[in-house]
Amino acid sequence: MPPLDFSETTDSYLIRVDLPGVRRDEVEVKVVDGTLEIAGEVPASGERAEPRRLERFRGPFRRAVPLPRQANSEAITAALERGVLTLTIPKTVPSGGRRIEVG
Repeated sequence: MPPLDFSETTDSYLIRVDLPGVRRDEVEVKVVDGTLEIAGEVPASGERAEPRRLERFRGPFRRAVPLPRQANSEAITAALERGVLTLTIPKTVPSGGRRIEVG
């Protein structure tokens, strides 16, 4: 599986996935039942040399990440740049809540 980082800011969650050599049209991202699913295939290098040692991931992959309750799955954005897929998931309610003025 490709490595994945999950981090949080005040108003969103960020997921970064290393996908070297993968094009935008080769990645599928969807939300199913509160779970973010990322799927695709990391291509083989295309070299004709006989492998002596293989450490880099290649082939099909599928990652499933349960989304936090505060995640706004309707507003997720995705960008693939320099082999890194970045998903930004806004929160429905900012951490710390919302102050309501009493009139």
